[in-house]
Amino acid sequence: MFYYVNQENNQIFGSTDDPEMKLEGFLTIEGQEGEIANLYYDGDTILVKPAQPPGTFWDTLSNGWKPIVQTPNLSIDDIKAIKIQELNAACHNAIISGFESDALGTPHHYDSEETDQMNLIGSVLLGVSVLYVCTNLQTKLKAPVEHTNTQLREVMADGAEMKQNMLVKYHTLVHKVTLSQTPSEIEKIVW
Repeated sequence: MFYYVNQENNQIFGSTDDPEMKLEGFLTIEGQEGEIANLYYDGDTILVKPAQPPGTFWDTLSNGWKPIVQTPNLSIDDIKAIKIQELNAACHNAIISGFESDALGTPHHYDSEETDQMNLIGSVLLGVSVLYVCTNLQTKLKAPVEHTNTQLREVMADGAEMKQNMLVKYHTLVHKVTLSQTPSEIEKIVW
């Protein structure tokens, strides 16, 4: 019996009785006949896997049985708390990843880390035109650009709208988590 072995990961892919039949990207290795699930390739030879001890899985990197690591049994409340933490982190990252505004007449990207948000509020409160840093999405140039106070207010409104949308999305997803009854329902809830 001849077996096709993937050249990249040494995994047995299939078998053939014809040693002349070649598959691109696969070695054709002669070995003893058997179920592919019970065989492995050690780099030289096709071998039969030893008997599987209870609570193990076949590790293809070491070509041996490894113990299955049990995850702790978590309560549904623990699973919900973990999911809510994940959603909180995703929401925070979405808020501080910046936003777009057309306040200057063309799309520009504005940073929105906490410091950036405070700087924008401070610039609006000045009530005058100021140089404010943004990235022109057409040229990809990030630089201070003259903004009128009206333009700054529009930028701030666009940023606030983005932030509000992210918060609504977060609270909607948290509500779904809270109503979930099973771990599989919770797992399906993603940012």
